[in-house]
Amino acid sequence: MSDRDEKLAHMEANYSVFEQHLERLLKEHPGSYALIGNEDAPQVFARLDEALSQGCVAYPSGDFIVQEIVPQVPIATAFHVAA
Repeated sequence: MSDRDEKLAHMEANYSVFEQHLERLLKEHPGSYALIGNEDAPQVFARLDEALSQGCVAYPSGDFIVQEIVPQVPIATAFHVAA
């Protein structure tokens, strides 16, 4: 598996964690942002920039996702893959 494929697999695993927690997150933190890296439980932030900044600090490898907590997941999902 190439390094890029491995990073994408991590992103997919992190997104799976988001999906597993989505129902609870919607009840407790609608409209906030979930940060997930290393398949850890989501960390919740009120603002996108806060989640991204913390993601860069907590996961310097870049293997994390930030997802808005909304009832229907937007089509445009951003994945951060470090070079």
